[in-house]
Amino acid sequence: MTSNTVRKRFIDNLKNLIKNDNYKGQKVISEDFYEWRIENWKKMKKEDYEFSPIFNLCNEEWKIGAYKGYSKFKFNFLDLIIMNIGVMGKIINYNCAIAIHSINDYTTYISMQMDDNSFTLKEKLCRFTKSDYKDKFKTILKENKVIISVYIQIYEIKDNKESLTSSIKEHFVDKEEFIEDMECEVDHIKIANGLKFIDKNYFEWKIEDWKKMEEDNDFDEEEYSPEFEIGKHHWRLKLYPNGCKDCKDFISLKLENMDVETYKTTHIFVRFILFIANYYDYGVHYEKKKTSYFSGIICDCGENQFIAKKDLYNNFEKFSKPFIQDNKVIFGTYVEVYNYDKSFLFYDELEESINNFCGELNNYLDYDEYEFTIGNWKKIKNENSTYISSPEFNIGGYNWTLLIYPNEESSNEKKFSIRLHNSETLSSKIYNFIAVDYILYIRDYNSYSYSLMSSPETKFFNYYFTESEEYFENSDLYSKNKLTNKSLIESNKLIVGCLLRIQSINKDILGKGLKSIILPNISYNKGIIDEDCYEWEIKDWENIKDKEEEIKSPEFNLCNYKWNLGIYPNGYNECVKDNLSFSLYNLTVLEDNFPKDQNVFSAHIFYIRNKHNFSYFHFFGKFIYGLKECIGDTEMMNDNIIGRGYFEFNINCWECFTLKKDPLSFGFTIGNYWWQCIIYQNSKSGKDKNYISLYLKCKELEDENSLRKNDKVYVKYVLYIRNPSNLLYITTKASSSVSCFDKENIEQGYEYFIDKSELTNEDKPLLENDSIIYGCYLCIYKNKDLEKIKEKEKEKEKISEKEKEAQKYSINNGGNSSSSSNNNCNTTTNTLPYLLNENGDLAKALYEFKGSNEYELSFSKNDYIRVIDWNFKEGWAYGYKSGFLQKKGTFPKALIQKCEESTNELSNLPTNLPPNTQFSSYPQPYPYPYPYSYPYSNTNPYNLQFQPILQDNNQPSAPPLNENPSDPEDQPPSYEEIIQNDDLLQH
Repeated sequence: MTSNTVRKRFIDNLKNLIKNDNYKGQKVISEDFYEWRIENWKKMKKEDYEFSPIFNLCNEEWKIGAYKGYSKFKFNFLDLIIMNIGVMGKIINYNCAIAIHSINDYTTYISMQMDDNSFTLKEKLCRFTKSDYKDKFKTILKENKVIISVYIQIYEIKDNKESLTSSIKEHFVDKEEFIEDMECEVDHIKIANGLKFIDKNYFEWKIEDWKKMEEDNDFDEEEYSPEFEIGKHHWRLKLYPNGCKDCKDFISLKLENMDVETYKTTHIFVRFILFIANYYDYGVHYEKKKTSYFSGIICDCGENQFIAKKDLYNNFEKFSKPFIQDNKVIFGTYVEVYNYDKSFLFYDELEESINNFCGELNNYLDYDEYEFTIGNWKKIKNENSTYISSPEFNIGGYNWTLLIYPNEESSNEKKFSIRLHNSETLSSKIYNFIAVDYILYIRDYNSYSYSLMSSPETKFFNYYFTESEEYFENSDLYSKNKLTNKSLIESNKLIVGCLLRIQSINKDILGKGLKSIILPNISYNKGIIDEDCYEWEIKDWENIKDKEEEIKSPEFNLCNYKWNLGIYPNGYNECVKDNLSFSLYNLTVLEDNFPKDQNVFSAHIFYIRNKHNFSYFHFFGKFIYGLKECIGDTEMMNDNIIGRGYFEFNINCWECFTLKKDPLSFGFTIGNYWWQCIIYQNSKSGKDKNYISLYLKCKELEDENSLRKNDKVYVKYVLYIRNPSNLLYITTKASSSVSCFDKENIEQGYEYFIDKSELTNEDKPLLENDSIIYGCYLCIYKNKDLEKIKEKEKEKEKISEKEKEAQKYSINNGGNSSSSSNNNCNTTTNTLPYLLNENGDLAKALYEFKGSNEYELSFSKNDYIRVIDWNFKEGWAYGYKSGFLQKKGTFPKALIQKCEESTNELSNLPTNLPPNTQFSSYPQPYPYPYPYSYPYSNTNPYNLQFQPILQDNNQPSAPPLNENPSDPEDQPPSYEEIIQNDDLLQH
């Protein structure tokens, strides 16, 4: 049998599928066949219609749409639609059948007749489900190329003597007929089977003076219709006469639910039509069909580009009348409300919310949800449990945990929070970079009808950013559902879950992730002029890795300036020979015609990555946060700050340094001032050689040629010495107030910074392999704002003045304990728990304390406390609960006991953190910037971390898998460990 014969038989079979039940006795006036060839099935849009080119068949214009549907994030069905896009108002009766088959294979196919519809410009639809055609789907899609074929028959219209191919029939439509048409139209909005219908109704909004409404509202300003009720819910139309969201040439129209913001656990599913109609003739109308979920995070739905403003007064689609006539027009909606009680509705809403907030993606690594059950929520709340940990789960090849904090404190209001924690990025794989679109939720144990959802977000997880947090109001748990009059906590059991979409990393995604890192760390970002990203591909690393000199990139243009990058494969000097050093040069400022009094302020971030896989990269950033906390820089207003940053220096041979007489110093620029950090191996004065001295010097004030030599520079600073490979082993000393550097006082610091014996302390050694790192962080403030800064420093004294000498406090469980030792975080060694970004001494509450004033810190027995000041006033200390940095206050010292840091209190904190450097957020006025250094060589213990970055794979690598599961002892405590002997946690 020839191929033409097979194709003809296929077309005849498709034609025979058409059953002419609705048009019996009506003559077929035209029929024909069309094929839409799809070259790449996998790259077609997901969960949105992709349309064929417009084609002409039977003297009419048509297009076919294909919708790949997903259930619980996996391909489950295919919806097909055919649309006649000819002249609006023209009546056409037609039937059609449709089929899917492989390229050049007309023997294996799936086919059906499409739903019949005799209305003008109406679509016909059909659905192929994967479960019904499982084997044939596999056969048809095996080559990723398919053909969608359609056979169309057009029928003669009774009582119409004129040929349908040459005439337009437009007739007057009254309101009753129009509502009947809307009821038929809404039935053609495809929804899942088995949904329980609740209510439907029609609403119209007659506007008597359109020009006034246009004039009274600017772009992005809305007008609201009167309220109306459908399905026991209150609604209104939201109209933007001059458009919204970059749609100035359009009218925007939306349907808004007014209940979901009040009843936050309520979720509603509707299908509806939005329309505009001529005030006198409903036959002249234009409509958009929608389905949508309404909830606490999505309260309106519609079209930003509902109709172009230019089409309001024209005879749109060859109507005989315009929409706006005599300055009058009608907007309206037809709504059907369905019961929200199916699991697939809940998961579809999660996915739709991700798409609406984070954008639709056709290419991603994984898309899945995870849930676990919490029993006896009231008991958890009453016992003030710190947090509950879900079992570890894997999505996208990465390990995740949900942490629930039942008694979170935020803005002095009791809340609870859910945190999404990634443990993969805290492992040895420091090069992992994970871009995640996520939504966190908590729902009723027995029903999908009511739940709380967080607003979907995109988060970039990496070595320094491992956790994302969402807050929920406690009161929302007890809010009654509008229809059922039940609360979320009705059964005292809750299900907590998340939906994660793991993105495939490309250059654009990587750029967004780096921007999310850099913005929170610059002093002032309101005046950003431009931003961009440049990458330099090094093709011959093997040939340059042993070079001593600097290798420079080609010159490139970025943000209207000329730049180049420099790299020292073996460090820029002998002291950092085992490091990779980076430099950024602004070449424009070195040109002769560049104004000498003009500075270029930039924030930048260096990174290296694998050529083939954007997920394998490393940037240099965020140890600085703990140092900023030491001087309260994180709480200062950015407008007061001229510049801030930190530099550090690695002494690779400490023994060699101690044999020398001269101190060691390194220079850097912050806030347009030249600084030095100086270490004296036998104390600066030489009086006590058992001590090391550490000083900060403003070299700028020493330079007679400097224009700033007579300045007064107001600074808060931190000096530190740390272990090269463990950030937890660090000694810091911070200025307790703003220090003034001037010509008479250019060097400040600590004569007795640390006893040399402490460098080799067995519990927290600072010296490792004869190597040590010393450095400083400083923040420079405006001269004119000095008084404001001093007022900020006196904040604790002001709190003390407000106390009214309160002597009474609540002690539960009885008893007293002696005061802890007198320590001050500004002048003694601090442990900086990197994971929690916390400073201050760790203490444990021996008793419960309930503060009677808002400036007092309440806590429960066994809570962990970070003590910032042990001697805030007599008998009182100042600090915060560990994990709740935002809420600080005073409390009696007798109620807490300092933890010995050599014990296992801090054993769960990471100990394998590599050294790193903070990107600068300040100008570099000198032509020789001091490079940033990072260890990479074979002699460095972190070389293995860079192998995935430097390797030259021809194929992108798969996401890393957790080959070595974490020791259970390293995991956060589960609910069973917090509430023992109570089997309440179910999975």
